[in-house]
Amino acid sequence: LLRTGIIGQPSSIRAGFGFPLIADGGSRWDVKRSGGTLLDQGIYPVTLAHSIFGEPTSITANGRLRADGLDFAEHFTLDFAGGQFAQCASSMTEFVDPSAAISGAKGWITIPGMFWTSTTLQIHAGSWERMFSPESIDRAREGNGYVPMLRAAGEAISAGETQHTIHPAKDTIAVFRTLDTIASQLSH
Repeated sequence: LLRTGIIGQPSSIRAGFGFPLIADGGSRWDVKRSGGTLLDQGIYPVTLAHSIFGEPTSITANGRLRADGLDFAEHFTLDFAGGQFAQCASSMTEFVDPSAAISGAKGWITIPGMFWTSTTLQIHAGSWERMFSPESIDRAREGNGYVPMLRAAGEAISAGETQHTIHPAKDTIAVFRTLDTIASQLSH
């Protein structure tokens, strides 16, 4: 849809993933076994932004850490070479709207929560009427949503590949560079 130009050139993204997790001493709350909320939940908005704009050129992040360094809430802005930006948040202590929106000069696309597993999106573009009464597109879900990913991984493994063309290793490494930069800003 983005390649069709329906919303114009994408210029911004808003995405979040957060909900209160019971502080039960489980692995998410153990700094030695957990990546905190950034690696558990923040990776989803970061990956969305990377998939549309590529790797950011500038990152501004702030958040809350426990005394032992475990991050439990953060918000961050990713800026990109073409002037685009992504505003993102993640938390394991409060709710953060789990939807996403991709905006351009001609409209926007919303992906209802939980955006990382949603099979629906709404297109707010094309006419003033469609801005406020969006067109919805629904796709069938396979299994719990991981089936296409597992199928692609299985195909790559069967072909003797160590990565898949849909999501090559260089893209994963770039996402982790962004996550590392965010984490370093949280620890100051």
